[in-house]
Amino acid sequence: MNNNQFKTYRSFKNFNNILGLQFSIMNMDIDSKFAVFELGINAPKEMDNLIKILQPHYSLLTSIEDSHIGNFKNFSNLFANKIKIFNSRRLIKGLINIRNDNFQLPKKITNKVKRINLENLNIKSRKQDIFVISFKNNNSYQKIYSDKDGIFSETAVISFLFLKLFIRKFSNKKFFYKEAILDSRGNVVNKRYKDKIIKVYDHSYNASPYSLKKQIIHFDNLKVTKKLCIIGSIKELGNHTEKYHRALLEDIKDLKVKRIILIGEEFFKLRSSYKTYNFYKSYKNYINLMKKDLEYGKNIFVMGSRLNNLDKVIQNIC
Repeated sequence: MNNNQFKTYRSFKNFNNILGLQFSIMNMDIDSKFAVFELGINAPKEMDNLIKILQPHYSLLTSIEDSHIGNFKNFSNLFANKIKIFNSRRLIKGLINIRNDNFQLPKKITNKVKRINLENLNIKSRKQDIFVISFKNNNSYQKIYSDKDGIFSETAVISFLFLKLFIRKFSNKKFFYKEAILDSRGNVVNKRYKDKIIKVYDHSYNASPYSLKKQIIHFDNLKVTKKLCIIGSIKELGNHTEKYHRALLEDIKDLKVKRIILIGEEFFKLRSSYKTYNFYKSYKNYINLMKKDLEYGKNIFVMGSRLNNLDKVIQNIC
């Protein structure tokens, strides 16, 4: 949203739980025409409490992945709790992105909530002065303009479709701004190491099995040289922990990138079955030995759950 058109407010950083939401509401500029809040849950019934406090007019569910699934009975239970974001008594319209057609929305919200699958929108981008992102929606082709493409294309498209629900004469000109990218959520950081510049593709904020696989494949396809992947384990998967980490290790086998570092106890426990990779129990163990990787790498991908403290690894690239 362009502040030259109307005044807007957004919640602080990743303050998306009960306390964070209350803090953001108390600090809201009451002269804002629109206020945007991030809501996050990692356990059942949390969304109920968040919606009771906020009662939003418009709700967007960007995706339903398997993050934090260890705190839920199963994926169906996770889905049921996530879609409670549409239970606001003030809801006017909503938008949900969901890949699985087998999951249905409750009838009471279907007339207000639009359903899409970003993977079916045939999203493409080309570079002019800025990126032109084209996609097909409701049997018609549309395009928007963006500072970024690649991993940010889907974010730009779903944000555009959501805002079009309630902003009249919404323009697609220079829609997605690089300033919208929060630290450690996919931004590229240039770090100087000795006499060279290392590009760090920083996803250290968090990860789910789905998002990690998706971002690794994107990095693997980049036409850059001397790639290195530093991958942190994924927390809060409960009884599914070993299954998901074994699946990720199998996926890694198919990558063109062969220099791969795996950090975290969940990966470390599986090291005897995957002896071609370098495993470390924690970031502290790796930092002491990372010099040889820095001598080699020019493009370094970093992603994993926040509890792995991979941001500390990035800080030590110097």
